[in-house]
Amino acid sequence: MRRRGVLRLSLLPLAALAAPALAQTRREQRTLYRCGNTLSDRPCGPEAAGSDVAYDEPSDADRRAARARARAEQQRGAQQAREREAAERAALRANRPPPAPPAPGPAASRPAPDPRVRHARGPKPRAAGAPSPAASR
Repeated sequence: MRRRGVLRLSLLPLAALAAPALAQTRREQRTLYRCGNTLSDRPCGPEAAGSDVAYDEPSDADRRAARARARAEQQRGAQQAREREAAERAALRANRPPPAPPAPGPAASRPAPDPRVRHARGPKPRAAGAPSPAASR
């Protein structure tokens, strides 16, 4: 809520400058010629008919107010971008997964063999009369 009040107070002088500028525009009228799809202040050809076009010429105060308004909008946009980026960084920090536990390192030494463990013996002897493995090839 406090931000809105500050924003309104900061925009009040800008609005006060823009109001008189609207009343200071000059209404002008010139003859323009349509040449195809373009408008020109000179006739396109000998039979080109001109038409009167009325328009408002912005005053110096209008130009200054427009520049001030553009500057204020640019500053506000930059501020909003900074706030958005800060919020995104905070959200990334809040949603970051916990660090992975360290991987177990190699053992310092090999464990001693258990004397109760019996290892497999060599190949079984062939039975009498069984063909040799070389004969089956």
